[in-house]
Amino acid sequence: MDIHVLIAQMIQLFLIMFCGYGLFKLGILNPEVDSHLTRLVVNVTMPLIILNSVLTRTEVDDSSRVVTVFLASLIIYLLLPLVSFAVVKLFHLPQNQQGVYAFMNTYSNVGFMGFPMITALYGEQALLYAAVLNILFNLSAYSIGVWMMHYGSGEKSGLSLKAILNPGMIGSILALLLYFFPVQVPAPVTGAIGSIGGLTSPLAMLLIGANLAGMPFREMFNDWKVYIFTALKQLLVPILIWPLLCLTISDAYIRGIIFVLLSMPVGNTVVLFATQYKKDQVLATKGVFITTLFSLFSIPLVFTILHIA
Repeated sequence: MDIHVLIAQMIQLFLIMFCGYGLFKLGILNPEVDSHLTRLVVNVTMPLIILNSVLTRTEVDDSSRVVTVFLASLIIYLLLPLVSFAVVKLFHLPQNQQGVYAFMNTYSNVGFMGFPMITALYGEQALLYAAVLNILFNLSAYSIGVWMMHYGSGEKSGLSLKAILNPGMIGSILALLLYFFPVQVPAPVTGAIGSIGGLTSPLAMLLIGANLAGMPFREMFNDWKVYIFTALKQLLVPILIWPLLCLTISDAYIRGIIFVLLSMPVGNTVVLFATQYKKDQVLATKGVFITTLFSLFSIPLVFTILHIA
């Protein structure tokens, strides 16, 4: 991967994001439209682009790669919550914010930003491996993540099977089944799936921009703890994770895909969870806003420091 290619792709994605920001400010996008488009991306285009990554394969991949990603993702989403809580305890953060901070450090923007980035850097066929990681992401977020949101409140947290079995999860599982048990799909069907799935990247980045535009701008920059958290998540954590990935994963291609996904900023999931469980929504919003803006610089910087590109 050429660092210039990485920077060019980052700029391209962020230009689309800033376009979404402008469209929201102009009133072309608004909360109601954003809500409908979000459901379109989450429930339709994203599952289809995952399926398309399998249906358009031109080479037979080594199935051991899928197993490698699955096992690595399983370990990551078992260990990351522990590391995240150790960090928030170390910094003596307020107890009512510890769960939100731990959640933000654990669950990056794998779908809305990670998938477009993986597509841009590695091509659509790499999305199969991103989908495998996304399966473990969902399982962890809707179990451990829910517990995180209730941490310190004394409230009981329950595992929602309906929430876990969302269209993205179903699409990922179906893609894996098609990977191991391929079937012949007519070209017009594959073409339609690819065309609709291809809307994912631009729509996802437009929605991120629109979401940022809807946030109270001044309030986003008044909490110094969020800046320290951003530096830890976007710089220190990736720098510490990379040598561990190098020690445990010999396949450079798979290692790169996993690292890119883990280097993404805080995912919008934290805002949804904070809203649903009546936690610190303002803090969650700040985390998404600051880490997303900072990632334009942090991701190329980390790749340069680690000599990945």
